[in-house]
Amino acid sequence: MSIRGQFFIIFISALVILFVINALRRKKLNEEYCLWWIAIMLAMDFLVVNQQLLVKITHLIGALVPISTLTLFAILLILAMLVFFTMKISILSNQVKELTQFSALQKKEFDDLLSRIEKKNQ
Repeated sequence: MSIRGQFFIIFISALVILFVINALRRKKLNEEYCLWWIAIMLAMDFLVVNQQLLVKITHLIGALVPISTLTLFAILLILAMLVFFTMKISILSNQVKELTQFSALQKKEFDDLLSRIEKKNQ
C-alpha cells in the first residue's frame, strides 16, 4: 500500500475518532460505543502501519492485495454492526410494546377507580 494511501486511511481514522469523541462529549453516544469505535479505528491504523502483518493476513485469507483484506474486515464489521443494532432495535421495540400495554392497563385501572369514586360521591 502506498504511503499516500496509508496517510489517507490514518487521516480518515483520526476524523472518525474525533467525531466519536465529540459525540460522546455532547452525550449523543454512550461510552461503551465510543470505546469500541476508537478500538476499531486504532486496530485499523495498526494494520495499515504494520504492513508485514497485513500482508500475512492477506495471504492467510487468500486475498490478492492488502487493501482487499481491509475492505473485507470493513464489510464484516458493518455486517456485525447491522446484526447488533437489529438485536438492539428488537429489544427496544419489545420494551416499548410492553410499556405501552402496561400504561394502557394502568390508565384503565385509574379510570375505573375514578368512576367508582364519582359514583360513591353522587
